[in-house]
Amino acid sequence: MVEYVFIDIETVPDYTGKEEYIQLKSMLESGRIAQDSNKYWKFKKGSLDPHKGRVIAITYQKGFKGTTECLKEWKSSEIKILDYFYFHIAALAKEYKRRGEHFYFVGFNIVTFDLPFLFNRMRYYERQKFEKGEQGEAEFLDHVGRRFNLIYRRVPPIDLLQIHLPHNDFRRPRLNHNTVFKAYGFETVERGDIKEWYYLGQYSKIEDYIKREFVYPALMEKIINQGLVSKEEWKKALEG
Repeated sequence: MVEYVFIDIETVPDYTGKEEYIQLKSMLESGRIAQDSNKYWKFKKGSLDPHKGRVIAITYQKGFKGTTECLKEWKSSEIKILDYFYFHIAALAKEYKRRGEHFYFVGFNIVTFDLPFLFNRMRYYERQKFEKGEQGEAEFLDHVGRRFNLIYRRVPPIDLLQIHLPHNDFRRPRLNHNTVFKAYGFETVERGDIKEWYYLGQYSKIEDYIKREFVYPALMEKIINQGLVSKEEWKKALEG
């Protein structure tokens, strides 16, 4: 039996809090931050870099009919949601191995974003424990290795971006989740400014966005039952 675990994460640039965010936003909008500075690029692209950003939500669902779970950093902490996700998936992988079965991670752009981001943030906290003397080098390397093996080796990924690259002439531009949604008849989702919502404490807006975007179980089920869309349908979605 093959099972699927659908995943998606939300991330933001890593600031100390609302005050720092507002101050930097004001400086950027008034031109007081040079566009070639680290502060500028952290504000603009920090949510894409695990060394400058952090995970604020992990959404996942086991199987097509499972319950969608969302681990929220603002209700606990980043390290807690990362640990919970890791140990939950590790236990799931162990159980499937015992039964002689396996499962896949499924999501959009998970190969180059979600999975590497998750692993690097997990590694960051393990290194912190090592540097604080809370664990030795052997334990640090063991913990990092276990997380690497789980995320990159034990659970193969099915990336809904990657499988559509041939439709897009193997080019990345315009191959986004809304193009895929349109091609398969799903409602498109405007992203909004997640870092703004997060640092201003507007968490309900983030939760609403997550609910609207997380259609990957239904999308994957449609692909399995009906196959990938034709190139003609893909072209219409690009033009629409």
